[in-house]
Amino acid sequence: MTKVIGVRFRQAGKIYFFAPGKYEDIETGQHVIVETARGVEYGHVVLGIREVEDKKVIQPLKAVIRIATPEDDEREARNRRKEKEAFQICLEKIAKHKLEMKLIKVEYTFDNNKVLFYFTAGARPRRSTSSPACTRLPTGRCCSTGKRWCFILRRTDELISGNW
Repeated sequence: MTKVIGVRFRQAGKIYFFAPGKYEDIETGQHVIVETARGVEYGHVVLGIREVEDKKVIQPLKAVIRIATPEDDEREARNRRKEKEAFQICLEKIAKHKLEMKLIKVEYTFDNNKVLFYFTAGARPRRSTSSPACTRLPTGRCCSTGKRWCFILRRTDELISGNW
């Protein structure tokens, strides 16, 4: 058996397991800072400390970095405000360049190293000369989950610059 907590990063997202580590007093409803494949993230504890079968846990299990501080809470709130601004800027850029895509949502990682744009499009947007509008996309990485796409921008200054 492995001791875990369940953390959710978005209101209705998947629950991920993390080791409580040295924080034996973590309770449901608290916020924590953890490391994920996307980087350092701010999450909401939805399952308190419990033991689960080893086969239900993907090893190695990452430990909680810390229980969120008031400064972390404020940073998360700032990120949510920045997401709204980035959403509006991206909508303007989509209209300006007549891109055939529908923006769904924008997410900043907690550490502000990445901003992710989720959208739908008939075909994958490419940075090629065969599609003049898509040559305007800033440098980043595009990935797909079916008909839903995610554009990951690592240099967030490109978002607000006039470079695209």
